[in-house]
Amino acid sequence: MKKFIHICKYLVVLSLISIFRIVVPNKGKKMMYIVSIYSQLVQDKILEATTLDKLNMKLNLACQPEALQLPMELGEVIWKDISFKDLFKEELGQYYHYDGTHCIPFTEAQIISAKIVERTPKWLRYDNKSNMVRDVATLFYAASARPI
Repeated sequence: MKKFIHICKYLVVLSLISIFRIVVPNKGKKMMYIVSIYSQLVQDKILEATTLDKLNMKLNLACQPEALQLPMELGEVIWKDISFKDLFKEELGQYYHYDGTHCIPFTEAQIISAKIVERTPKWLRYDNKSNMVRDVATLFYAASARPI
């Protein structure tokens, strides 16, 4: 059953890719991008899990927080080839784990954000590299993480 659900999500993503390339404005791509990354960082326990209302309030991604549900669900399909845990270990030499006390240091947030942007699928790019790095780094400060 889990494999069937994964296949369905994959087919939805392929359909969305076609739509994204033609119809979706950059704001929609940004929402999909940031929320899908967030879902994976929460799954890997790097960032704090919060409600979609709170996430939307902090990042101002959508008019209605319910719009964030689809990107949350599709995060594992969009980022299926990327392990954020491994990326942290490779680039920073350590894995970060949320414990509610403080954020990733600014320099490290910039480094890891740049690496995430480099690995972003072309169909999901919505702005230049520096603006996308800034947006991912902002995500790290919307929730907290701490090295272990």
